[in-house]
Amino acid sequence: MAEPSRPRPRVNLRSTAVKRIMQEAAELADPDTDDFIAGPLESDIFEWHCTLRGVKGTDYEGGLYHLRIILPPTYPMSAPDIVMLTPNGRFELGKKICIDGLTSFHAGSWQPAWGVRTAITGLRAFWTQDGEALSAIGALDQPADERRRLAKLSREWTCSSCGECNLSLLPDVDPSKKNKAREEEAPAEGSSSSSSAPLDDGPAASSSAAAVLAPQVESAEGAEPTSQPAPAPPSPPPAAQPAPPPPPPAEQPVTPQPAAQPRPAHTVPERFIAPAPVAETPASTSRRPPLWIDALIGLLVALLLSLLARRA
Repeated sequence: MAEPSRPRPRVNLRSTAVKRIMQEAAELADPDTDDFIAGPLESDIFEWHCTLRGVKGTDYEGGLYHLRIILPPTYPMSAPDIVMLTPNGRFELGKKICIDGLTSFHAGSWQPAWGVRTAITGLRAFWTQDGEALSAIGALDQPADERRRLAKLSREWTCSSCGECNLSLLPDVDPSKKNKAREEEAPAEGSSSSSSAPLDDGPAASSSAAAVLAPQVESAEGAEPTSQPAPAPPSPPPAAQPAPPPPPPAEQPVTPQPAAQPRPAHTVPERFIAPAPVAETPASTSRRPPLWIDALIGLLVALLLSLLARRA
């Protein structure tokens, strides 16, 4: 029987604990892993329910296990408690599990930088350990056949508190679809970076625009002499009078002024600007927590437990 939820006093929504819990709830609302799913109850944000998948290659493979994570009012300065709800053959039901450094039994080893994700990952690493881990508070050591039987039954198990079925919370994932989704994500990231390539065509566009406008400028310059009056037939000047000098260039009429203005060349590159990809680039780089964080946390917890076992 699972422990009944204790009524908690009203909390300050501006407290550090509530802000931290809401932050972790937002991060785990869109999980980046298929190994577990977790979230707080609507009636009490200090009580989380989690469904995690059995570790592959063990007697728990294929099983889905539901548990409670109870956060103290002083969280994250104090460690949480973990209570198993689904029959599994490894932990007692309705009893707080003792995990060194991750639960309230060893509050001195808890780090405020850790969180719900750390507790879940540490539980998965502690789940398959033998030796002293089987004699910890809340631990069981049932035969392998019983563990495999309970793993099959756990898939359709429904929580009496939240009313959710394990299989509906954490459905099976087809490996082929999972690999296909990863392959689709890779080209999507590449296309987001290549979508800004048309911006580099500005010089080329300017040169092409200049080539288009060049005949107009040349025709205007070619029409410039025709606008001048034709010179009269030369009359034989007197020997004593020199030939009149040509008029200075400043006095020549320059009628095709509008054709020589270079402003049209600045308006052409505007059609080569791609506004939408530029705005989408920051959104495509949204970061979720990488998958190696869970593996690293599990490895650290396993090393910590092995060191404590050697001391004992």
